[in-house]
Amino acid sequence: MGSRHQKMLVFRELTMTSAGYLIRNTLLNAASESSFGSLRGALQQVNLPSGTVLIRAGEKTTHVFFIETGIASNLLRMTDGRDVEILQTGFEGLIGGHAVSAAASTPYRTVMATDGAALRLSVREFHAVVNHHRTLQQMLERYAYCRELQLAQLSVSCLSHRLNVRVARWLLMCRDRMPSGVLPFTHDFIASCLGTRRAGVTNELHILEGMHAIKASRGVIEIRDAQPIRRVAGNSYGLPEKEYRRLILPLAKASRKISVN
Repeated sequence: MGSRHQKMLVFRELTMTSAGYLIRNTLLNAASESSFGSLRGALQQVNLPSGTVLIRAGEKTTHVFFIETGIASNLLRMTDGRDVEILQTGFEGLIGGHAVSAAASTPYRTVMATDGAALRLSVREFHAVVNHHRTLQQMLERYAYCRELQLAQLSVSCLSHRLNVRVARWLLMCRDRMPSGVLPFTHDFIASCLGTRRAGVTNELHILEGMHAIKASRGVIEIRDAQPIRRVAGNSYGLPEKEYRRLILPLAKASRKISVN
């Protein structure tokens, strides 16, 4: 999360070996040896095409997903029928963690915004491991705190910042989770996530393109220089990323190997 975070966390493809591949999810790589050993046998590799629904609003959550590649969006349905993005998750995080607490369901749904992959296991199996390993509980509490900060920063941005700042913040968050810098998003999709009009998003993207920060083509936005985008985003971006680097990233070890199943 964040440019400094990207320098510290080298992007890895799912490196295939005869025995499997190297895990990319930071939380799994930050788990203690004993807790990861308890999780290893229950993890199932799943491919997640764009549009795959991971969590349905109001329905009992049955699985948790450690995202390996791609971006998952947590969406909240507005009274006018629009879905607005409230959280983003990539290889730094976990989908469905609420089900480990007393909340068996959630009012938002989670959908893959891009093609991706994850390591999945049932809530029942995950809950058993979490209850048995205090170090894993503590790490998940730290992660929940970072998620709260992401929500808080979104709230401040929506209330206090102009659209150019919000667009810049959103692009930087996507870049953190798609380290290639190529974002497969249309102007309509970005506008939907931000709960605003397409024309406004198009105008802000044109301005960033004029600053040579991005190159926009049909259905794709390529980030060429993040520095101008960070200047536009200002203090709307960075606090959750900083806390993640402080609280969770130091726990992460070299990528662990898992068998393909």
